[in-house]
Amino acid sequence: MVRPVPENPTEMTRESITSADVAVEADLFRTFAEDLGLDVATYDRAVADPATLERVQQDMNDALALGVQGTPTFFLNGKMIAPATTDEFRKLIDDALEG
Repeated sequence: MVRPVPENPTEMTRESITSADVAVEADLFRTFAEDLGLDVATYDRAVADPATLERVQQDMNDALALGVQGTPTFFLNGKMIAPATTDEFRKLIDDALEG
């Protein structure tokens, strides 16, 4: 499901996701779980558990607090990085490892 990103990322709340979006995405992710060979019964229990939604919401809140506006987002040594190429990404990591 594709939806426009709000001008202000903090507007991305549970309320902005419609029940139709949730149903389509739930089916899609369940298919991913099946395709990956996951135990679908365990997957279904985890998805139905309110603690899962709480954890996802906390992850979203944490991401917004860190300035994350989309995926993928990378952090290296606590700093957000945005390498344009794989080579640039590799160089940033190599430089960090060299200290």
